[in-house]
Amino acid sequence: GIFNVGGNFSFNHATVNDGTLGVTGNASNGMFTQNGGTVGVGGNMDVTDFEQLGGTLGIGGRLDVTNSFYQSPNGTIDVIGDVDINHTTGDLTIGNLSGHNVRFNSTNGGVHLGDINAGGTLDVTAGNGDINQLPGRQIIVSGTSTFDATGDITLGNPGNDFVGPVNANGNNVTITDGHGGLTLGDITTTGTFNATSTDGPILQTNHGTLTTGGAATFSATQGGNPADVLLTGLNNDFQSEVNVFGRDIDIHDAHGGLLLGNVTASGNFGATSTDGPLTQTTGSSVIV
Repeated sequence: GIFNVGGNFSFNHATVNDGTLGVTGNASNGMFTQNGGTVGVGGNMDVTDFEQLGGTLGIGGRLDVTNSFYQSPNGTIDVIGDVDINHTTGDLTIGNLSGHNVRFNSTNGGVHLGDINAGGTLDVTAGNGDINQLPGRQIIVSGTSTFDATGDITLGNPGNDFVGPVNANGNNVTITDGHGGLTLGDITTTGTFNATSTDGPILQTNHGTLTTGGAATFSATQGGNPADVLLTGLNNDFQSEVNVFGRDIDIHDAHGGLLLGNVTASGNFGATSTDGPLTQTTGSSVIV
């Protein structure tokens, strides 16, 4: 059936199984569960606990969740305003969500991302685990993306589109962009770092810094041909070998020397170390 609320809707526990629920004002307070149907909130939604197993939810204002959140890939959430989700126990899973500035914070677990579309910024924090993607899903962000995890960050799905710069702090970090190139901001890894762009160059912001504890690998193509890889940050610190595939390649390291692994440049190649030797791993090749 159809149920309309002509103002604000306050509840301890609201459950929607099917049909249509329309709220012209705000929806707030307790736990919201949606198993199916269509829900529209004209104002803000501010709840302690949220679960969506199916159906669609549209919000004209903000979405704020303070304690627990779960969304299966069968559900859809479309928020016009900002999204701020805090999950305090276990892993956080987001199946299909769009909003303006979007923030996901899993205090005591990891984060599993489905289809995410942020018209502004995206901030994701895993306080005790990994950040990764559900199979076949994509992340689209118009502004800056920031990922912070105590474990690995694995964002390797080919449909990702990071329009703005990407910041990441984690153990082993993988980032793939399939649309328009990849711009790196501040990257810190205790393990390996892998950056792949299949539709344009890999670049670095003017004030960004790459600090990689393990092997760093960069691969850039566009239309099946090599694209540029320009990593010229003044404070970059590649602490292990650097492997690069691209067209014009330029790598700068400012701390402790620069160790090259396998490098293939179809155009120009430049490598600069301002604080130590420039060397090559045994058995690797530099092809220009």
